[in-house]
Amino acid sequence: METKNLTTKLALINAAGELFAEHGFEGTSIRAIADKAQVNIAGIKYHFGSKEALYLHTISHVFESGKNTDLAEIIEEKQLNMDDREEVANLILDLVICCYEDVFCSGQPDWHTKLIMQEVLHNDCAIEYTVDYYFRPKHKAVVDLYKKVKPDSTTAEAYVWGFTLYSQMVFLMQMEKMLAVLTAESCEQSEILKESVKLTAMSMICKAELPMPKRITNNEIELEGL
Repeated sequence: METKNLTTKLALINAAGELFAEHGFEGTSIRAIADKAQVNIAGIKYHFGSKEALYLHTISHVFESGKNTDLAEIIEEKQLNMDDREEVANLILDLVICCYEDVFCSGQPDWHTKLIMQEVLHNDCAIEYTVDYYFRPKHKAVVDLYKKVKPDSTTAEAYVWGFTLYSQMVFLMQMEKMLAVLTAESCEQSEILKESVKLTAMSMICKAELPMPKRITNNEIELEGL
């Protein structure tokens, strides 16, 4: 019985996730979710209580089943010598690569990324959870790093520098279909991602007034799982 319940819950989460990702929270009905999951409508109330609760469970499922690298842990493990500017620049590049791998190379269904994009853009009912679970820890880690690199920087300067880490990724996710049409005959998606990593890292490294890593100047960016 327990196995059957888990199977039903997962079927509902997957069906709901695909529909929420495509149509948003308001544009998705309980009936549509039940039909797609081949589950009775009463099953949604039994397992989750409401559409909103199912939505929150679906968002949680995306984060818990995907990659979510702890940037603060990576920074701490490096035990940086802040006077070694080349080492700091390489760390920034590593952080950017980790974030791109989490989003674009996780091996998870496409609807995972699209659902998070829906929530970020439309703030349906899980924006606080999304920010607290995913964005805030990453943002705090890079903001703290910037303040160590540039102790005289203002809070606003450090915050905007931190936004740079995922602004290009948000653009790529939001414009996915248009970019696919624009680049279909001229370059591979993998090359677009590598160049985006370079652009993001170069922007952050230049703003921090650090030397450019050789992996960037020699065009040696690699994304694991791409």
